[in-house]
Amino acid sequence: MKAKYFVFGLIVIGAAGFAIWKNGQLQANELSGIAAVNGRLELKRLDIATLYPGRVEEILVQEGDEVQRDQPLARLSSGISQAQVSAAQAQKKR
Repeated sequence: MKAKYFVFGLIVIGAAGFAIWKNGQLQANELSGIAAVNGRLELKRLDIATLYPGRVEEILVQEGDEVQRDQPLARLSSGISQAQVSAAQAQKKR
């Protein structure tokens, strides 16, 4: 008889634990969404790729400056690009 009460008690405790756990899961999922915030990114390293080869000739912004979308951050030397243009023009003249 005591075994029946013990098993029944375990089932009740298990059901209560499951209900509490499941309720916690639902609350966590309710927080998902999109948030628009102002903030600051602090990076240790940032890899930037360019379409054309060259060396950085001038850096146009300083650390801490606010930048806008599509704002140039640096200027590349155009020596290699200029040489390619000259070679293409010479080839075209032939």
